[in-house]
Amino acid sequence: MARFPIRESDLIALAHPMIAGFTTHPDIFIHPPCPATQLQGLLADFLTDHDETNLADTCAIEAHAKKTDSQEKLAAGMTTLLRHAESIVASPEQLDLIGGSSRSSPAALQAPGQCRALEAVRQGSGWVFLDWNEPAAAANPPPIKSSAVNSPAATGYRSAPPSTPNSPSPPNPPANHWNLLVPTRRVGTQCWRAAA
Repeated sequence: MARFPIRESDLIALAHPMIAGFTTHPDIFIHPPCPATQLQGLLADFLTDHDETNLADTCAIEAHAKKTDSQEKLAAGMTTLLRHAESIVASPEQLDLIGGSSRSSPAALQAPGQCRALEAVRQGSGWVFLDWNEPAAAANPPPIKSSAVNSPAATGYRSAPPSTPNSPSPPNPPANHWNLLVPTRRVGTQCWRAAA
């Protein structure tokens, strides 16, 4: 035999001819360690358990669907009551009487932490090409933001796409006017240069 079957259907398909062969040819397969009648009983037990498992799986799927529907209805009813209670109470503390609480005020995003391996890959007179890795401690940092130390309109600076090694150096910007790059998400590169 090349390979013993693993799937249930293949196992059942092999069991039937084995039982038939051991039963009809006892002269060839003498003194088997497991008689064909015993193998027939094992197959019958497996088929019974298989059918019961399929029935239980079907019942479980139906029960889970019923439970999910009940959960959604419960959540909808509770949400409706809590919204009603929030609209009629005189003070937020009264919501504690029904196990609720007042709505929390909006909180500012947490700082994502220090970026790792920030380096100026290339730089020239008046421009710099930065590369960095995401902060180690930030779970869900906000997207990359940039803010100007001096107004972009006043300085003429803008964010430019990363340049290739053969691209010409950008023009010289006015002295002491740089945009501040705040890398706060994922690995990235950014080139800051004077606006054309």
